[in-house]
Amino acid sequence: MIRWNAWAGMATLALSLLTASGGAAAQTSFAAQTGVGTISNCPSFCNGQSFFDSDGGVGFTFSESALSNDDGNGRAEAALTGQVGLPILKAEAYASTTRSSQVSASAVGMQGFYVGAGGLSNYELTATLTGQATGTVRADVLVFRDLDPLSVPFFTSHLGTMQFEVIPLSGDLEMLATGSLALSPDGSVQSRDVVAYIDDLNPGDLFYVWARLSASGQNGTYGDAFNTLTLNYANAAGLTQLAPVPEPGAWAMFAAGLALLAARRRASRSA
Repeated sequence: MIRWNAWAGMATLALSLLTASGGAAAQTSFAAQTGVGTISNCPSFCNGQSFFDSDGGVGFTFSESALSNDDGNGRAEAALTGQVGLPILKAEAYASTTRSSQVSASAVGMQGFYVGAGGLSNYELTATLTGQATGTVRADVLVFRDLDPLSVPFFTSHLGTMQFEVIPLSGDLEMLATGSLALSPDGSVQSRDVVAYIDDLNPGDLFYVWARLSASGQNGTYGDAFNTLTLNYANAAGLTQLAPVPEPGAWAMFAAGLALLAARRRASRSA
């Protein structure tokens, strides 16, 4: 029977091999979150009575929120069902034409991608925003590398916190690309594109795509982007949510380590 210290040695060896091969984390973390809110009274600024509905967060692949009252109505949806799990985001907000009010809706998604077998060193990610507004509609995309896949990256739905605090102040996150786009508030149906270039990747790398869509209307205006914010890679070859499995050479080293531990065990018994 092998004693605990031998098992501990084997476990340590296994963990070191898995870490070196990029297989320590079974799957990337992910998030989908939505929120809709109304507030009145809104003359030059808003204060007074407010209502809010929210859903989702870390570990969710789908989230939806909706709210309707005298101040207006809005809804939002986030789903990690796009190309290879990219976010698909929808949001709309209509402020009442008869009240001094504001309505806001937002949808946020985050998905991680390992560069696996057949992966590329560079990826081109296009965000396409379609909708219309007399208020505001804005979308933002952040792409960052996770230098320590064993640690779970912090998630927040707030753009400024994510872009200027979480990523730059973390010791294991590195910004790779950003992009933003907005609809003109002229009421016409529009489509806008922005391209994020993700460069200098290596096999086994883990990077995250974070995207947020927000729509708002105030005092009778609206923002409608329920058809939608979508993201697509020009070529998604080799991208997966599952960590790369250890190479055969790593498993051979693991087997050799087990054999060495067993030999030491036999030697200690015969001594």
